[in-house]
Amino acid sequence: MKKMCRLWKSCAIIILSGVMLIGCGIFSSSNQSEIGSPTATPTNQGGVVVSETPSVNHCEGLKGYLELQILVGPAEAVGLEPVTVGEIPFSVVQGGDSYQVEGGGPLESFSDVLTAEWGTYTVTFEGDTSVSGDCISSDDTAILTLMVEMTGDQNVEIIYEGTQMNYPWSGTNQIETSLPVVDGAQQSGEGWIIILHLN
Repeated sequence: MKKMCRLWKSCAIIILSGVMLIGCGIFSSSNQSEIGSPTATPTNQGGVVVSETPSVNHCEGLKGYLELQILVGPAEAVGLEPVTVGEIPFSVVQGGDSYQVEGGGPLESFSDVLTAEWGTYTVTFEGDTSVSGDCISSDDTAILTLMVEMTGDQNVEIIYEGTQMNYPWSGTNQIETSLPVVDGAQQSGEGWIIILHLN
């Protein structure tokens, strides 16, 4: 009888242990299925995309005119300061990777007279101009490198004590100048002033 009881106790312990093991196995597998294996979270690998601002070309589509003032000589030798003025329209034209300046226009006809006791001193002048060159753009502004060519006809008439003398002159003169692309920019030399006007 005692043997039987011990045997039942042993069986009961074994059975209870098995049930506990099975229960633990169920809970542990249940927990694993609930927690699950770690999953990869997609991340943004691109980061912030910085787009480059396109550079501005200050030469593109540039238009305006050059105000040209010329001291007509040799009138200043007798105290006259006649100045002929021209407005030379120009535009910038793209040619491949470069920008060329093209333009031209007439100078105003000019006449000035000095009257003295001995007689008169009269200067007349008329001419034409053309402009060529390049426009070079940088980050902040642009530079116009120009060649202004003037073709003119000038006449000095002197009447001295009733005797008339004429001194005609015809020729071409060239002015090289460099101006920043800023309205009102100017440059001057001996007997001339160039002022930039932008449209």
